[in-house]
Amino acid sequence: EQFVKVKGNFVQTTIDSYYDLTGFEKKVIFEGEGSVFTLNATKGILIGSNVTLKDFTFNYSGSESYGSSADLLNVGNGSACITNTINSNISNVLIESCIFNYTNDTQRPPFILFQFNKGNEGKNISIKNCHFNDVGTTNVKKSQAAIAFYTFNSGVSTDPALLQNCEIIGSVCNQK
Repeated sequence: EQFVKVKGNFVQTTIDSYYDLTGFEKKVIFEGEGSVFTLNATKGILIGSNVTLKDFTFNYSGSESYGSSADLLNVGNGSACITNTINSNISNVLIESCIFNYTNDTQRPPFILFQFNKGNEGKNISIKNCHFNDVGTTNVKKSQAAIAFYTFNSGVSTDPALLQNCEIIGSVCNQK
């Protein structure tokens, strides 16, 4: 188990890049102590197995839309503030005591998106005591999903995508 203390404010300046938190074989705990990430790309953070994110504020402005305004998930292009790599298994993820703010007044992707194809598995994923805030006033914005677990139901496997031991506890949205 490794601990990484993160302090300060970080601004993602390149629209087509993301912070890559994948490839960890042992548990890594990133403690933000209130640090702020301003994420301007459609994919802000790519997360993999064995990662804990605790006590961060994420100001997200990725506004790429997929489908119509009636698409309440808006997940078809894999955009999100925090997302995983499709076509891979993911396990042992904790996102705790984080604040997510969407800073545009347009249809947004989920703040947190876990996406799977056939045969992929999500295991031991916890989202605890997080706050999700939309600052816009449009009806489209008010009805978007904050968290999505999504399967594309494609891929070479005949087995379905599976979720095991996943939980969302004590997290709230400022919109219905």
